[in-house]
Amino acid sequence: MSSRQRRKEHAMKTTKKFLSLVCCAICAIATCVALVACGGGKAAKGAKMVGYWEFVSGKADGIELTEDDIQMMNDWGMKVVLYLGEDGKATLDLFGEVQDSTWDIEKCTLGFDGETGTLELADDKLTFAAGETSLVFKKGDDSLADQIKTDRESEKITDMGDPDDGDDGTTSSTEAVTVPIDPPVTIADDEIVTIVATDRAADEWGQVGIMLTITNNSDKKIAMSIPNDSCAVNGVMSDNWFYTAVLPGTSATKLCAFEGIDSVDDLVNIQCQLDVYDDETYEDIASYSINIQ
Repeated sequence: MSSRQRRKEHAMKTTKKFLSLVCCAICAIATCVALVACGGGKAAKGAKMVGYWEFVSGKADGIELTEDDIQMMNDWGMKVVLYLGEDGKATLDLFGEVQDSTWDIEKCTLGFDGETGTLELADDKLTFAAGETSLVFKKGDDSLADQIKTDRESEKITDMGDPDDGDDGTTSSTEAVTVPIDPPVTIADDEIVTIVATDRAADEWGQVGIMLTITNNSDKKIAMSIPNDSCAVNGVMSDNWFYTAVLPGTSATKLCAFEGIDSVDDLVNIQCQLDVYDDETYEDIASYSINIQ
């Protein structure tokens, strides 16, 4: 894979991973996000928040999206838009997932289910922070209303196409499950990286996959991902948005989740290709086969 293709795939998988982390952080504080800001002069500062705001950068659980990453996402039609109205209405369009709420312009609060995170207005930018998650927005114009309208209509079409899926548009947590892989499966063990599959797992957000313990044995920061066209579970092709980066000489434990898998019992006969590449240059370093029965 060329470095340009790898850069594009990296941006896509990073954004998908980032979206998952942001959704988890949002759910952790209230199923959705809640914002609060302002010191003195609350009404005046709140008035400055009215309008459409466009996402420009962010961090979540060690994953960072730069302005270049966001611009690439915008070029592909993927945006995050925050709207704060004078009438107290508020909308968050998170990469096509539209969520509505209300806000208090005098108190500068925006709440979902009564929970709050923090939002500060400085240098014409809004910075939302909750735990290890931060989102930075710049002021946009009314044309962003079309983005929200388009994404809302797309959601309605999707809901109409899946009348029996039981999805009510909310995100709910489930009980986490971990089933050890006995014996653990070693995917890689060389001068570059050691990767061991230790468990079949489902997290509280409904993601189901394989838990990987990763040690970077090299002297450079490495990243890794699984090409979507190289992954199958029990004889069926499955999309996989796994991405992580590991600093030299450090270890990490990450969930490699699979699309369309609802139970750890379905995680059989897993066959994938795991690519490792330089996190800065995106040049390929190595590829490893995942075979878990």
